Amino acid sequence: MTLTDRDDIAIAQLVFYIPAGGAATFLCFRHGFKKSASWNDFMAKPRLPGLVFKSLDLLSLVGLVIGTVGGIQASKSTDRLTTVDPKSKAAVAIFLAIFVFDVLILGYLAVSMSRIEASERRILPGVAASFPFVFVRLLYAMIYDFSGDQDFNSITGSIAIYVCMSVVMEFIAVIICLVMGFSLRVRRKKDEAEKTPA
Repeated sequence: MTLTDRDDIAIAQLVFYIPAGGAATFLCFRHGFKKSASWNDFMAKPRLPGLVFKSLDLLSLVGLVIGTVGGIQASKSTDRLTTVDPKSKAAVAIFLAIFVFDVLILGYLAVSMSRIEASERRILPGVAASFPFVFVRLLYAMIYDFSGDQDFNSITGSIAIYVCMSVVMEFIAVIICLVMGFSLRVRRKKDEAEKTPA
């Protein structure tokens, strides 16, 4: 069986995301799943409500589910390969809203940079560095979903545009986050205890 260009791209994505997923899982266990005491202390002062972050998490999950359902439906019908599913539009709109909120939150945190422990301040520049690539990836989806331009169809559109605006953008954003994660100092329990008020 002869592999198509899209098959090659899919293989490249597997080769990238399998180890990237393993690295991300390792970082989760390395740093722990709870916020460090310094971040708890920081959040308590500027008062970024936990409800904001929980809402964004929920919106992300909703967008992911809607986008997945829309993508599955599109792949099952030939007609839908050239027609934008309303669910896909809704998912992109949700992720765009989340991105805008993330930018606003990043700006808010940047203003309060002095309250963050020195060893963790690199998180904000790291996140900021990934934002342009995330935006281009979102833009790729937005152009197709809201204009119907077939060049931006991830299934039948331009392979060059797909690779440059989708695949590569995702790769770069993931690499930035992984590098940032590996560069952070691991906080030990005694450090947390010292930062936690009695």
